[in-house]
This record gives sequence, structure tokens and C-alpha cells, in this order.
Amino acid sequence: MKSCFAVALFGLLVGCGGKSGGNVDGGGDDVDASAACTDSSECSAETPVCHSSGSCVQCETSADCSDPTPVCSNTTCTASCAGTEVAADFVTVPSDIIFVVDQSGSMNQETQYVQAKINDFAALINASSIDYRVVMIARSTGGNAICVPPPLGGPSCGNNTRFRLVNQYVDSNNGPSLAISRYSMYSDFLRPEAGKHFVFVTDDNSNTSAASFMSQLQALQPAGMFTGAKIHGIYAFGTAGVGCTGAFGSGAADGTVYTTLISQTGGASGVICTGDWTQVFNDITAAVVSGSQVSCDLTLPTPPMGETLDPTKVNVKYQMGGVAPGQTLPQVPTAGDCAAAGGWYYDDNTTPTTITLCPATCTNVQNDPAANVKVEFGCSTQIF
Repeated sequence: MKSCFAVALFGLLVGCGGKSGGNVDGGGDDVDASAACTDSSECSAETPVCHSSGSCVQCETSADCSDPTPVCSNTTCTASCAGTEVAADFVTVPSDIIFVVDQSGSMNQETQYVQAKINDFAALINASSIDYRVVMIARSTGGNAICVPPPLGGPSCGNNTRFRLVNQYVDSNNGPSLAISRYSMYSDFLRPEAGKHFVFVTDDNSNTSAASFMSQLQALQPAGMFTGAKIHGIYAFGTAGVGCTGAFGSGAADGTVYTTLISQTGGASGVICTGDWTQVFNDITAAVVSGSQVSCDLTLPTPPMGETLDPTKVNVKYQMGGVAPGQTLPQVPTAGDCAAAGGWYYDDNTTPTTITLCPATCTNVQNDPAANVKVEFGCSTQIF
């Protein structure tokens, strides 16, 4: 590089690696391996690729390499190897679930059912090993009271580690508005990083529109607390006028607002008039579990016994449909280097703990219900 600097310094028109000046070792018209470049045409046969750093290198991707050195690792073509694969676990985030239960006069059977089954619901969530919390907006005394018993609730219908009671009577039509106006009574119990799920239980419709509720919800502080929130409903729908009929009688009105909210947020729904809510509890649980998995983030597994972590010898394999051996995904340096082709990157390139899939790759994985992601140790990382 010194000779190139000297030429530039004295203002000569001969550029680095130009034909008039020859190369630094006198070997013809090719530039040397350390030459600066702006285009691959300026590079030699030994280092034919102009890297984004402005230097000629052997490769940027494995497509630049061929047998017997088909893998691009840190801009050098290397031989392939047989690494050790370990299953990668998706990073899970906690879930906060807010129940809002109509306690009007027509809800006597339904409120009793909530009280009897809420611990069964909590057990379903707990079985998935998700860090969850439950908020209940309902009064614990008076008509159609709901007392949440242990183990979810605390003594005397009170709070517990995973449970917060907002002791507030809920009428036929004001569930969504109370979820907003009583936010200060449970906001400290919610976690900003947690997925949010509202479960409205009512046989009537809301006097707050779906658009108004979502607008007010997203305006609550701190900003972003309810981004991606899902709305679920055990409510009256499916029958004109009253919404539903069944073992628990008839609905008071078709819950059109809840239908809109559930549709907009991808929530689960169940007909309140039936005498068995097992299926909707299972559906809500499935939504909570699915929402707890951040499909773009994977915990970097511990290397197999006898191996140590070398961040330059880690590869990520996506098995489409769960079918081995899968596609090796290229690594990119940072999130900003993700492109339409996809790939992955570390949270820290020196001491990584998490692997994050680029958006394009993440979308493919999310749309593949049978997808497996494996982490391979011991082989030079394939990079872009």
C-alpha cells in the first residue's frame, strides 16, 4: 500500500494496480492481494472479489468458492467440514393476560364458570413453561362476584405472585372502556417486554368501538406497551340479534365489536352460550404460547461436550418442513446488513449469546409450522 500512497501523493496519473505501473511484485498486470479496489475487475485471479471493505479478497459468499474449498469463511475459501448440530431453542418472552368479565344480571352461570375454571386455564399456560401473569378486572363481592382461588389467586380472593385483582364491577357494555380507564390499577403489574392478551367475557356488545379501543390502548404509557396485543373473546356471536343460544341461555346482543377486535389482532374466540369453554381456553393458550416465541431470536446453544464456542465456526441451518439436512444460512455482520436474501447475525460478534434471523428468513420460518432450526458447531461460518 505504500507505493500506491506515494503515487497519489506526487500527483501521478498512474493508479494503484493500473497497467502502466504494473503490480508491486512485478508479476504482470494483476494487482496484489492487498490492493485497494472499487470493482472486482481491479482484482487478481488469486483474490478476485472486491470486498465491501474496499480490498480484494477470495470471497464474500460461498457462491464465490468451488471445490475443494467450497465454503467462504471470513473472506477466505476453505474446505467443507462435518460439524456437530444442536437444536436451537426460540427465545421466549413472558405473557401478561388481562381478563375482563361482565358481571351483569344475565351472567350468573358464566361468572361461576370463570371462577371454577380459571385455575384450569392457568394450569394450561403453566404447563407450557411460560412466565405468565393474570389480571382479573371484576369485583370479588356482590352479585355475580368472582373470587379467584389459589393457587392462581391469593388468600381471601386477593393478589398473588402471578395474579392481580382489579376489584371493579363490570357491566354489560363497558368492559373495553374499563380496561382503559382502570389501567393505573394494574399497569405496574404488567411487563413492557411481555406479550399482551385481553380476554373479554360477556354476553353483550361493547359501547366502545373497536377503533376507539385500539387507539386508546396504543396511547397508554409507556409507549409500545401494547404493541402486538391480541384480543380474545368468550362472547355472544353466530346467531342474529342475540348472538348465541345454548346451555347458558341466550346472549343479550351480537358482540360485533369483539368480532372486529379478534379479527384485527388474530385472537381466539369462543361462544359464551355453550356450557363448555375447554376449546376456547385451549385456543387462547395456543395463542399465548405462540406469542411467547420470538421467531427471529434463538438462544445460542451450548457447544457439544468437548467443544468450545468459536463464533467464527458456527453455522445456522434451516430445515424446511423439518426435513434434514436443511439449508445453511449465511451470516451477516449486523442487523443493518440484512437483505432480501435473508441470513442471520449475532447479538455480539465477539461474545454472542443470541442468534437473530434476518426479517426475510424469519418470515419463511414463521410461515413454516414444521420448521426446525439447527446450530452447527465446528465448521467455518458461511458469510455473506
